Amino acid sequence: MLPSAPAGQPSATVTFLHEWKLAHLPPDTRPLPSVTPYDQLLRRRRASGGDHREGEAQ
Repeated sequence: MLPSAPAGQPSATVTFLHEWKLAHLPPDTRPLPSVTPYDQLLRRRRASGGDHREGEAQ
């Protein structure tokens, strides 16, 4: 059995560190990352030739 708080004393609350950190951070206003450069790399690889079809292992 857990000990209770003495009469007249408020009970303690537990704050998890990750919740505290998130509550004290400014909002993240950065734009979401783009995958466009990776799409261009994939297009270049397909255009360079090869006998495999898309989705097949090499």
